[in-house]
Amino acid sequence: MKTKIRELRKRQGLSQKTLAGLCGSDREWLSRIESGRHVPTLLTLQRVASALGVPLVNVLPYEYHRFSEHAPSKRPQRRVAKKAKDDHGNQDTGTN
Repeated sequence: MKTKIRELRKRQGLSQKTLAGLCGSDREWLSRIESGRHVPTLLTLQRVASALGVPLVNVLPYEYHRFSEHAPSKRPQRRVAKKAKDDHGNQDTGTN
């Protein structure tokens, strides 16, 4: 699961060692995340985003960006059953 962390880190001119230090960890830890060998938790991603000074959504793995607000919804539409009306146009409560 690749993230955008490497791209954001390089854009800010930070080394892996520097960014890892800002996150309270080491370079190897960050290297594994950037290469996709380690799947970070949401908490880890939040720490990295905070260290980079960007919103969490900016460091989410690329797979999550397929479901952005600009993509059409894949959720099925819920159908609401129409309530029956009696012979006089009044809503039928189902009781007699």
